[in-house]
Amino acid sequence: MQNLDDGRVKVVAEGEACDLESLLAALAIKNTIINVVDIKSEHSPASGDFDSFVKVVSGGETDQRLDVAAELLTKLIVVNEKILDEIRATRKELTETHEDVNESRDAIVSEIRELRVDLKENLDGRLIRIESDVSQIKAKIAL
Repeated sequence: MQNLDDGRVKVVAEGEACDLESLLAALAIKNTIINVVDIKSEHSPASGDFDSFVKVVSGGETDQRLDVAAELLTKLIVVNEKILDEIRATRKELTETHEDVNESRDAIVSEIRELRVDLKENLDGRLIRIESDVSQIKAKIAL
């Protein structure tokens, strides 16, 4: 097996026809990480150059690990998307709450201003009456 510069992989194998067909089927990998789109095979008489076969990884362990990793990554992405949706919803709620607080604040400020005007008018009226009462008292006691 050899990785080629253009992204292809070259596999040279010898064996019984049924075994070679099984190998071709096993090479047609389609999963989250690997997507074999085309397999071209050439058949020729066995050269006898291969006297043994050593499995680097038994039972497709690497593919299984990649599949598990891809599945976990997919779950992580889904969880992250849900968290982002919750953050967006919370931010929207906070923005709406902030707007409500601003409206309430503006209404309270307006109400306080009106109360201050009313209080000032009331106090001004009382002060005028007190001054009038004081003037009348002074006049009666001749001061």
